[in-house]
Amino acid sequence: PSQVGNSGKYLTTNGTDPSWGTVVGGSPFTTVRKTGVDQGAASTSFTNSVNQMDFTLASSTNYVFEYWIRYQTALATTGLVLGIQTAQTPVGLWMDWSSALAATGTKVGGAAIGSNTTISIASGNIANGAVQLAYLTGMIMGGGTGGTMALRWCSEVSGSLCTIKTGSMGRIMSIT
Repeated sequence: PSQVGNSGKYLTTNGTDPSWGTVVGGSPFTTVRKTGVDQGAASTSFTNSVNQMDFTLASSTNYVFEYWIRYQTALATTGLVLGIQTAQTPVGLWMDWSSALAATGTKVGGAAIGSNTTISIASGNIANGAVQLAYLTGMIMGGGTGGTMALRWCSEVSGSLCTIKTGSMGRIMSIT
């Protein structure tokens, strides 16, 4: 063609015949979110959801997800705890994450997790007050009901402030 089309349609197939599907509210495959405010907590209670980072999950659908989390801790000896909570019972949920670690930093937890279970990086800040980047990635195999997936976080050390910074981003993509 002489130019790129802008019909708002995408090519799909039922297994034999291709057809044009209509995109409603953005891409049918990828959703992206970005935080608009800093969020701080000094609690080790795993009850904080990162604002603006919830994703809706369809029933019986598989997803891959990524988060780029800008964070700051009050002390170099305080790490950030991240995890995923789902409002459905997933068939499977796996994730891993990394950050620029101090020499004493250690990863705690496993790669295969259940809903509301954490993977943390202990003593994971390089310097007091420096903003760090954590990268979290994973996949979820959806169960028989839909629901919401939330990125949860807390401080590794009680009374030591951890802040999720403005501009953190997340992306989820359905795999059909």
